[in-house]
Amino acid sequence: MTLIAAVPTTVPQATDAWLDLIFTQIHIISGTAWLGGLLLLSLLAGIRRHLSPNAGPLWADMWRRFSLLAMICVAAVVISGLWMSWEYVGGINQLRTTGYGLALLVKILLVLGLVAAGAFNQLWLMPPMTQARRAGETASPFHPTLRHFPKVVWSEVILGLAVLIVVPFLTGSARTEAGSPQAAPSAGILAAGLALALALTASLYSTANTSDALGRRPTTTTAPV
Repeated sequence: MTLIAAVPTTVPQATDAWLDLIFTQIHIISGTAWLGGLLLLSLLAGIRRHLSPNAGPLWADMWRRFSLLAMICVAAVVISGLWMSWEYVGGINQLRTTGYGLALLVKILLVLGLVAAGAFNQLWLMPPMTQARRAGETASPFHPTLRHFPKVVWSEVILGLAVLIVVPFLTGSARTEAGSPQAAPSAGILAAGLALALALTASLYSTANTSDALGRRPTTTTAPV
């Protein structure tokens, strides 16, 4: 629906109009896939107690696959969010002196909470589950680890719902409220954005590799309980 509604009635002439259209849709679709997946996982976590003792590997594989999707969505949300923030906010001071800026600041903090929870999953909960899979175990240490997943997932769902509550307050722009000029894209701005996007991609790639490396270490301790 959002893609259909976003189709312009006339062809945008300016580059920034095209970029705004593309990044807005990337932001909406990626955020929906990320938060929607978390909600689905939270519902599945509610029926985990009804599964057989050997269902641990299935849940672990499902979470591993979603983690990859989530990282892609995080990259898309952050990169598109950086563009939109630059377009609608003229400076750091506008984050605290305008209504739009305050709402955006709250949203940023909530998204950072979501990212932190995802990093916790990748670096703390996933490695023991990977070790258990490699060892051919089906119950332990899956059960101690899986007890933590529903809690983390539900915390992410709550943060995601809070983000959705903030979104309606993001109307207009901080630039308009502060009376500052509209954003004007330039080669320097686009280069800086590309550099930030590459740095973010490298960071997420490093996180995934670190999680995989931790999962390949010989098991010396049990999973967190």
